[in-house]
Amino acid sequence: MTATTDAMLGDVLQHRTVFAQVRTVDGARWLARGAQQFTGVVLLMAVVGLWLQPGAAFDQEIMLVKLALSCFAGMAGAALIRGGRVQRGVEIEIDLNDEELRLVRPQASGHGAPDVVHRCGFAELGPVEIVSQMARVWGADGSLLAEVPMADPHTRLALMRALRAHGKI
Repeated sequence: MTATTDAMLGDVLQHRTVFAQVRTVDGARWLARGAQQFTGVVLLMAVVGLWLQPGAAFDQEIMLVKLALSCFAGMAGAALIRGGRVQRGVEIEIDLNDEELRLVRPQASGHGAPDVVHRCGFAELGPVEIVSQMARVWGADGSLLAEVPMADPHTRLALMRALRAHGKI
């Protein structure tokens, strides 16, 4: 876990942003990506099979339909395979100054501003469970947003103060 501090005066924390990896809690994403890639491979194999089919007629109309179907299925299959790749991990930013939680995906190059996947103010969050050195952050709809490790005691204390102020703990 990495923490960055913009300004600190003595022991008083004025602004702090906490970064942590978001942990995946179920295999739903893995299953969806696998099904997506499998469908893409099936579409590409269907394109090849369409042209290798024995006894196919060589009429102009049928060839045009096969060509159009091949182009569509080939592009759809390639898009499904490409879309099914594992994406970069999502990180959580907890901004105590702006009192908001952001799920961000860093740029692949490592440079530039990260893509914001989800943004939620502390007031809009559901309940937050603190168990040992881990905080489970729930959304207002009851979905699990993130599990955040809190090893740094100053970060833990500042986060707990901010969440208590909004009645989330």
